[in-house]
Amino acid sequence: MAIWIVLFLFVPLGIIFTFSFYENTPTGFLPNLTLENYLTVFNSATYTNILAFTVGTSLLITVASLVLGYPVAYFLAMKIRNDNTRLMLILILIVPFWIDFTTKLMAWFPILGSRGIINYALLSAGLVEQPIDAFILSPTAAIIVMTQTYMLFMIAPILLGLGTVDPFVFQAAESLGAGRFQIFRHVTLPLSRPGIVIGSAFVFVMAMGDFVTPRVLGGAMQTIGLLVALQAGFLNWPLAGALATVLIGISLVVVFLLFKLVNIGKMVF
Repeated sequence: MAIWIVLFLFVPLGIIFTFSFYENTPTGFLPNLTLENYLTVFNSATYTNILAFTVGTSLLITVASLVLGYPVAYFLAMKIRNDNTRLMLILILIVPFWIDFTTKLMAWFPILGSRGIINYALLSAGLVEQPIDAFILSPTAAIIVMTQTYMLFMIAPILLGLGTVDPFVFQAAESLGAGRFQIFRHVTLPLSRPGIVIGSAFVFVMAMGDFVTPRVLGGAMQTIGLLVALQAGFLNWPLAGALATVLIGISLVVVFLLFKLVNIGKMVF
């Protein structure tokens, strides 16, 4: 396992990090070590604004995934007692991942488009007089789709955490006079905190690096992941490496801060 991780994780990261210090030229790049690529990233208002937007958007998607995904995980873990029923519902959540990613993105056009289901419902209800274009080819569309796409990675760790809790713990709290809100606040929420942290780390990291969704559905939306893909496509590998290194660095810092909230060694699953 260690050899596999070194060869297919640390070695590629080391190559990206090394390329980030190379000098870019009109005909390619030279192995002349320089900080010019990082200076370009941090001295450019365009890059710093896109970086701040990417971080803010990723945090928003993480929070939205938690708010929408926690009730689902809670319902599956606490309300569904039949293992076969729970398994069937989990498989239904996994089904979208069996579809090609680009095909799945294109399937949102009949839903979010100007003639899509949402606009049709709003027009039929008389809530709007004309279709709302903000639902498609906009940051709003990209955020909605990324939240739906990555929500499963928030649900799964919380479900695994709550699913291993002994039901007698909740019965003991109830027998001591705790109400439903007190049980949730003092028992359920603390026990699900490791799953929340793991899920938040998954969602944040994937949202930070996603470039396909902003490209297909985001319209003029710009993210660091999209910039990395564009610069790599232009064969400007040094600048792409610098952008990727900054993206990885921010992701690692956020994940480290999240893991400081819980003791991973004492996780319930």
